[in-house]
Amino acid sequence: MLKKKTNEMTLIIKNNDTGTSRFYVLNKKLLKKAAIISSTIILILVFGSILLTSIMRKRLVSRENKIPVEILNLNKIIKDLSSRLADEKELTTALQQNISRKNIQNINSINHISIPATGLDKRKDALTTIEQIEIDSSGDLNTVSFNIKNNTNDKIAGYFFIITFYNNQTSIYPRVNSQKATYSQGEPFTISKFKPVKITLDSNLDDSEVKYKIMLFSRVGDLIGYSSNIY
Repeated sequence: MLKKKTNEMTLIIKNNDTGTSRFYVLNKKLLKKAAIISSTIILILVFGSILLTSIMRKRLVSRENKIPVEILNLNKIIKDLSSRLADEKELTTALQQNISRKNIQNINSINHISIPATGLDKRKDALTTIEQIEIDSSGDLNTVSFNIKNNTNDKIAGYFFIITFYNNQTSIYPRVNSQKATYSQGEPFTISKFKPVKITLDSNLDDSEVKYKIMLFSRVGDLIGYSSNIY
């Protein structure tokens, strides 16, 4: 006698304490479907976990690659700001120095020379030194000699004047046709370290009584050197 195939199966659970048994009828098709669904869900979860891990790793690598670029950009910004700050400090220092210096227009001892309104008194900067001044009137010619010393590491160029006062007379070297000389009409000079100067004057002097002023101007009209025996 052939048994007919059925889609159901019986599950018997026996209780050893009471000696009773319970019978459960299960549908085989439902069990297969449940197993397939469970396997599918597990596979989806596994592949989803793998895919999510891969995505997270890619994002992490991308962020790690961006961090050095951002650091470089920040370093560049910091460098630019530092450079601007240094420029501002230099400009502030220059302005403070210009404010602290007197304009040459206000120096009474320069009243024989016409200088530009922008000319500054830079004697305190000690760019130059006028040394070993000698006036010789022992012979037929009257001479004035001195040395110009450059106190900087750069070459200095400009103009110099010698103004002498003797017997209520004032003489300016170099001689100019106008009553007041312009600073650029002075004797040109260029000096790297040291320059001896010897000038012959056409006026009669007594070296024991003559008073003098020696002035050095830059090419732009700043007073960069001064010496006088007038007190």
